[in-house]
Amino acid sequence: MPNEWVIRQNIRRYRELLKIEPDGEKRRTLEKLLAEQEARLPVDKRGRDPEDDRDLT
Repeated sequence: MPNEWVIRQNIRRYRELLKIEPDGEKRRTLEKLLAEQEARLPVDKRGRDPEDDRDLT
């Protein structure tokens, strides 16, 4: 199983692609891939933006 960092990078990429993808079929595929990756995250970290995990202290 990929580590959490890889999953978060996939999520970030799919979200960015969804912002610019006009094709409906490709969007559905991206949405499915995004949901699959989000489901792999621990429950307490789902739905969070990977950028939120940066150490800002």
